[in-house]
Amino acid sequence: MKIIITELGILLTSGRVARISTDHYLPEKLLRIYLLTILASSIAVFIAFVPLRLGNVDVPFNTFQESLKQHSLAYQIVVFCLLAPIQQEIKFRLCLIYSKINIAGFLGIWCFFLLNKLNEGKGLFGEQNPTSLNLGLSLIAMASVYSCLLQNKEINNKLETLWMTYSKPVFLISILCFALFHVASLDKNLLDLRLIPILLLPPVLSGLIFGYTRLKYGVRYSLLLHIGYNVVCVFLPFLNVLA
Repeated sequence: MKIIITELGILLTSGRVARISTDHYLPEKLLRIYLLTILASSIAVFIAFVPLRLGNVDVPFNTFQESLKQHSLAYQIVVFCLLAPIQQEIKFRLCLIYSKINIAGFLGIWCFFLLNKLNEGKGLFGEQNPTSLNLGLSLIAMASVYSCLLQNKEINNKLETLWMTYSKPVFLISILCFALFHVASLDKNLLDLRLIPILLLPPVLSGLIFGYTRLKYGVRYSLLLHIGYNVVCVFLPFLNVLA
């Protein structure tokens, strides 16, 4: 556990961490990271929310998880513990390591997210929900970006150099965006802007650990960690500000 905490500190100061492709002790290390995530998140939630409770301040709840409670447990698990982590890992951590497919996937998922916010028309097959159209446009955008980077080696090389040069800002921005995304899912009627610095603490910590896992072991392991964490959130709702 000491090594993990030390490497987290190094990552914060440098934006880089030594990657591991093969490790016989990987399951054990991932378990330690998982337990550290739950422990750190619990402490962060305690620090952030207990003083508010003691001061009789209304604590905003996670509107996304509340909306899922109207559905069956199976539906909640699929959406909250599988689809949400996949979407968030692509949105916030896929781009931490530069490659043509990573950048294309990163931009594609954000294109889909923005289209869902802006497009209120019909789908590709005339349905009232525009999801199919938004997905189609996002896949076209993703393929276009990948094709552009594949054909223009100079642009690709410059972007790769830029990513390596500014790895620390890229990492810190990903953590901040991840945290703001989760604060934005809290109930707006109870969200006091003065509380935002406090509310950011739990998702900043989880974003740091997820990002560390992604950089050190790969995105599939940060995804597994995120899925495992959200499973805990289903049964420990006080942690849901992070999910």
